[in-house]
Amino acid sequence: MSITTVDTAKLQELISRVRSSPDLEALDSSQLSDWWIRKYYISAGGNLDVALKAIENTLIWRREFRYQDIWHENFAEEVQSRKLCFQGKARDGSAILYWKGSRHVADVKKADHRIRFIVRTIEQAIRDGILDDRLTIVVDKSDVGSENLDGMQFYRMLIRVLQDKFPQILQRVIVFPTNWILWTTWKVIKSFLDPSVADKFIMLGPKEMHEGLLRYLSPEVVPVRYGGTLTDQQCDEYFVRENGMAQQPAGFRSNPCLSTVDDSSTMDSAVSI
Repeated sequence: MSITTVDTAKLQELISRVRSSPDLEALDSSQLSDWWIRKYYISAGGNLDVALKAIENTLIWRREFRYQDIWHENFAEEVQSRKLCFQGKARDGSAILYWKGSRHVADVKKADHRIRFIVRTIEQAIRDGILDDRLTIVVDKSDVGSENLDGMQFYRMLIRVLQDKFPQILQRVIVFPTNWILWTTWKVIKSFLDPSVADKFIMLGPKEMHEGLLRYLSPEVVPVRYGGTLTDQQCDEYFVRENGMAQQPAGFRSNPCLSTVDDSSTMDSAVSI
């Protein structure tokens, strides 16, 4: 259950309870901003006890996940692949995270590291104000081959993190173009998802993907090859503007709709990834 309105007094009570709890403090509750606590409040339908339990579980998970270490890890290989970037807003105002599947090389040994990279990307966008409420993930499967496809475990791990540890953030996931392999994979994944999360997935086949993308995204944030109006040059300009930069940063690559800042160490300078 979720709510669309917030009782300010109850939310403040939840924030106070979180900040004053010795048990939560021992789990480093200070890492959760009021923005995060509000998300848990909404996700719990305004039930403070449910929200507190969810926050406690998340803090335990963050400790096990070594959440704070994501700011010091080397994600150079992931960054240089240019497979993940924030790219404007959807029609409903949710931030768009674009995943270019053909630039991702599957490797079961690196699954955990790559999930950490995605978590870092989303967290960075939250801190920078790019992701200020909801998230639309666009998964581009064009030109994908067997070398780009991860095993089921990777997708299960990723979706569970998004479902359980990023409450009230995921607006939708658009996957295109679909084929029988993707549909088969999706049927398996869907079986272990909360129905409310499963309903957020939109699968678009080759014949419907242009119209489908434009149903949720404005033409100016959709590349020309997918029915939009975004050219490579405009995409370059868009990327610089999204990063709040007056000029192209060092290591800047062409067509950054599918790119990012090239940082060989910790990505600390990268705002959109």
